[in-house]
Amino acid sequence: MPYLIDGHNLIGSIPDIHLDEPEDEMRLIQRLSEFLKNSRKTGTVYFDQRGHGAQRKFKFGRLQVEFTTSPHTADLAIQNRLRQLKGNARNYTVVSSDHEVKRSAEDVGAQVIDSNIFAQQLDKKSVMNTGNEKPENVLTPEDIHFWQKFFENPPEN
Repeated sequence: MPYLIDGHNLIGSIPDIHLDEPEDEMRLIQRLSEFLKNSRKTGTVYFDQRGHGAQRKFKFGRLQVEFTTSPHTADLAIQNRLRQLKGNARNYTVVSSDHEVKRSAEDVGAQVIDSNIFAQQLDKKSVMNTGNEKPENVLTPEDIHFWQKFFENPPEN
């Protein structure tokens, strides 16, 4: 069952990622990508307000990443996606603590997981996968620096 995730809402529920950190979104993207790989699922994470010059959409492993542009919000993007899915929305799980987003998901039959509960699931998956194998898609500090620079000055199309 694919996930539709309210990114900044979820960051607010994760103790070791803070919304005021410059790399908060990339840290969440990395964690979600690892979670989806390990659980063999897919998902889309929505963030409010992309940084100037940053890509609006990109894929990171099994995770689709989408940044909204003003006046749109991640909440509206999730609600619009649910409407587009119509009857297939019941095959999706929405991750958010926002009451309107949760209500919209329930109205179309999608599953709903509160961000606090999902954050705990992310931590459990991380603890379970602490073997000797090298995890895929783990960002080093150099990777994070690269992506920060990339978002500041994306290549011309």
